[in-house]
Amino acid sequence: GAEATTEVTAGGAYSVLVYDEAGCAGFSNLLTIIEVVGNAPSIAFDGSTDLCDGSVLTLTASDADNYTWSTGDETQSIDVTTSGSYAVYSVDICGNAGTSDTLVVEVFDAPLENPTVTPDQTIPAPATVDLTATGENIRWYDWSTGGNLLAEGNAFSPQVDMTTTFWAEDVRTTSGDQEVGGELTNQNSGAYHSNSARWLEFDVYESTLLSSVTLFANGTYEREFELIDEFGIVLESIAVEVEAGTFVLDLNWDIEPGMNYGLRCTTEDPQLWREGNNSQLSYPYEVGDLLTITNSTAGPSLDYYYFFYEWKAEPKPIECVSDRVGVTVTVAGTVGVEEGAEALWSVTPNPAAHGNELRMPGLDLGTFIQIVDAQGRTVHEGTWGGSLTLGWPAGWYAVRARTIQGMQHKALVIN
Repeated sequence: GAEATTEVTAGGAYSVLVYDEAGCAGFSNLLTIIEVVGNAPSIAFDGSTDLCDGSVLTLTASDADNYTWSTGDETQSIDVTTSGSYAVYSVDICGNAGTSDTLVVEVFDAPLENPTVTPDQTIPAPATVDLTATGENIRWYDWSTGGNLLAEGNAFSPQVDMTTTFWAEDVRTTSGDQEVGGELTNQNSGAYHSNSARWLEFDVYESTLLSSVTLFANGTYEREFELIDEFGIVLESIAVEVEAGTFVLDLNWDIEPGMNYGLRCTTEDPQLWREGNNSQLSYPYEVGDLLTITNSTAGPSLDYYYFFYEWKAEPKPIECVSDRVGVTVTVAGTVGVEEGAEALWSVTPNPAAHGNELRMPGLDLGTFIQIVDAQGRTVHEGTWGGSLTLGWPAGWYAVRARTIQGMQHKALVIN
């Protein structure tokens, strides 16, 4: 019989309809053609391109027929352990060649070794115990991973009421240069403002620590401030007793890259200096390469500048952390944190904040409780009534409860 041919130049599903001499029709099988488009390769990775010394970052190129990395490797994936710029050249099965965008990896110093801690010890009764750990920047925790931060510093002297393991890690922090921007001082053409309906908007280009801004205040009283995202969701907030005159507002907020952030005061009558239409303003204001103050929410039709002067920011510090090393303090005759009836009641929230309502699910009403701080001083004593307002400073506390199983203990951290 006769043969028919055709050429296709695009991907798709193809079949042919044929007729015999009697006029009967039939379809062939369906043939799927996949078009391979020549795109530049891409690089995938898990985690961050900010790498701690001793860690490994695996870079993987998109599927192709062959690969040549800037390192000379010819595999689809490579392991990176050093700072540098990385790219991959590849050719796909159709002969399309291309080179990926360059990926910059930076390796930061890590602690030289894990901490050396005080040897395990046994004490005959609850007492304050002196613990030490070697290292540059020691943090103490109540668990081997995660857990609650108990203290910072080489020396730690907790009140130990039950057999407990404390964990120490060393941290080496790398910080970038601080940048300063925004309006740097107030102008005579501005005025103290009586409402908080408007605020400043800004874009962030890399992970940034916004350290502080400067205010010019009329009157000393508490004022509230918020960081919001482009949808108005509150990301950070702070209430501060702002003193009259020039006042530096410490924020220390970590902000991730994003557009249309807002920094605002939410106090009804802030009495903070705002620049008006007669002020000499120069939007946008760049704070190094970290962020740009783009305008106020009154702009662009009204040229105002609200409240926040002399922005100080720096790249978000990179922390490289050692393994945690534990030291166990055994209290003779007590039950450890993971044993027996200890798990029948709990302390929440934990960690908590000043002013939180403390609850102890599983603890019977009327149970005698005592709460002591890290120095062994009693901060509360009485019968459990179902809740307790936390009015003590930040720190580590031991919650003691006299149950039918005997005197039991829980750790409480207030941030």
